Amino acid sequence: MLSSSSLPKRGRQIAPIAGQVLGKATAEVKTDYTGESPLADTLTDLCGQISMADVALMNTGGIRSPLEPGDVTYEGLFRCNSVQQPWRGDWAMKASNLLKALARSAEACGDFGALMQSGLKVEIQKDCNPASGKVGTDTNAKLMHVETLGGKVLLDAAVPPTAGDDPVPDGRHTRLPGCGRLRLRYAQGVPQIQDLGIIREAMKDLLARPPATFTPVMDGRWVVQSLQRIAAVIHPTN
Repeated sequence: MLSSSSLPKRGRQIAPIAGQVLGKATAEVKTDYTGESPLADTLTDLCGQISMADVALMNTGGIRSPLEPGDVTYEGLFRCNSVQQPWRGDWAMKASNLLKALARSAEACGDFGALMQSGLKVEIQKDCNPASGKVGTDTNAKLMHVETLGGKVLLDAAVPPTAGDDPVPDGRHTRLPGCGRLRLRYAQGVPQIQDLGIIREAMKDLLARPPATFTPVMDGRWVVQSLQRIAAVIHPTN
């Protein structure tokens, strides 16, 4: 245990690491526990770059604080993502299992954090504020449309599935990273494990060359349709 008298010394020792500038935020870059946010977009994209996988997912509950305007230091990155233990590795996953994870994420209204993704565009229906009162989990939420950035449709609720359909038209599997410590790849059908280390440290190394620019802008990868708004369009009031 550190004594109060040793804290200033420790602070001086870690200052060069904590103060390392990784980039600049043009404004406050916010996070959101139950949906898309500028910070979640940025961090999941970093996960995708580091893992080189088709899809990267991050639990928004692990994003603890926003990035403040101005220089973004290692200390600022640590505050927003202080998870230190080895993270979940990635593995080969059927697209149907990926869709199950996204469907569960769609239900998030505060009881648990949503999963934010890189490499996919997702559209959902949910209502966290129904007439009966605010809910923490919307068990009636629906996954409406999922497609890759390349335009491959994994799910479209408007198109009824046929017997034996695989969510991916060509029937292949989609690699899914947990964005964590172990990366699992397949070479000639044999899983190969590569240690990625603590993901925040990999992010630091990637951001520092060259320093990144962080903006408070979302790209719309997670679109939420409120059931109340849909009902208002279907049954407009006079």
